[in-house]
Amino acid sequence: MQWVSDLNGTVSRFLSLQLQKTVITNYKEDSLELRVDSEFGVRMIEEHDATLREWLKQHLGHKPKLKVQVDPSLMAPASTRDPFEAFKEIQQKDPVVAELVKRFGAELKQ
Repeated sequence: MQWVSDLNGTVSRFLSLQLQKTVITNYKEDSLELRVDSEFGVRMIEEHDATLREWLKQHLGHKPKLKVQVDPSLMAPASTRDPFEAFKEIQQKDPVVAELVKRFGAELKQ
């Protein structure tokens, strides 16, 4: 996705990773509709709405409103997901788990 790679350095690495999994479903001059795989993705994009809209203004000439929705079809089946990615996602979603990993160095064994 060219637009995501163009954002590198402008947004956090976590947001960049989320945007790689984001699908643009509709674009009108005043709105950009996006689909993501989880509520976490919705929250992440909504938290960075101002930054993303400012970047879009630089490239499109205006700031379209971002409309983000969860699309369950984008979520990888649990059986095909990388366990390390799943563990990383759990840490991102749960600050308690993230803090435990940080303090005690928890990791998955292969």
